[in-house]
Amino acid sequence: MTHGSLFSGIGGFDLAASWTGWQNVFQVEIDHFCNQILQKHFPHAKRHDDIRNFNGKAYWGAIDILSGGFPCQPFSLAGSHKGKSDTRYLWPEMLRIIKEVQPTWVLAENVYGLVTLKGGMVLETVCADLESAGFEVQPYLVPACAVGAIHKRERVWVLAYSHRFRQRRNMQKNSLQKTKLSKVFPPQVMPSDQKLLPTPYITGGHDGIPKRLDRIKALGNAIVPQIAYEFFKVVNYIEKGK
Repeated sequence: MTHGSLFSGIGGFDLAASWTGWQNVFQVEIDHFCNQILQKHFPHAKRHDDIRNFNGKAYWGAIDILSGGFPCQPFSLAGSHKGKSDTRYLWPEMLRIIKEVQPTWVLAENVYGLVTLKGGMVLETVCADLESAGFEVQPYLVPACAVGAIHKRERVWVLAYSHRFRQRRNMQKNSLQKTKLSKVFPPQVMPSDQKLLPTPYITGGHDGIPKRLDRIKALGNAIVPQIAYEFFKVVNYIEKGK
C-alpha cells in the first residue's frame, strides 16, 4: 500500500502508515521545523512545501491512500470562526490534489468545529465535494480518549473510498515503480513507548506523538497517530484481508 500525506506536520499520519507497513511516498508541509522532523524520520519520502504550489498529477494513480489534516483554524472553537472566508481555509487545495492524484482512499481530519460551524454546513460541503469527485464518504467523530488518552480532544475524521479510481489505477503501470522515488519501509510495530501515556511530557501536547519534540505549536497541530492507525488497520483489512 502506498501513502501520501498533505499538511503533514510532524508526520502523525505517516507514523501511523509506517506502523501499518505502508510506503510513505510523499509529504506536503510548508513549515520549516516540521520538514526537519519529517526529513529525520521519513528520509525516503519525497517532500514538497506549499500545498498551493503542489501539483499532484506527478503521482496520478500511484497512491492507494491520501491523508491530510487540513488547517483547523477557520473552524476551531478557540478561533474567530471565519470559516471559508479565512485565508487558511485550504480544503479546496486538498480537494484539488485528491482529484489530481486519484487515490483509492482518503482520510481527512479536522476539529469538532467542522461539525458545529454554520450548522454543520462546512462538514456537509467537504462530504459533498468528495462525493462529487467519485467517493463514497463516511465522517466519524473520534476523541483522543478513545485510544487511551486522558483528555477528550474531539476530532472529525472523514474516510472516503473510490472504486472508480482503483479501476483507473489498475489500468496502468505504477509510475513510482519505474522512477523508484522511494523505498518500501519494513512493517513497524507500534512501540510501547509511543502509545498514549497517563500524563503528557509537555503540558497541552499530549497527542500521542513521541516525546522530546521541542515545539509546542508542532505538537498542538499534530493528529493523534493512534487514531489514524485504527482507520488504516481497517483499510488494510479491506484491501488485503489482514
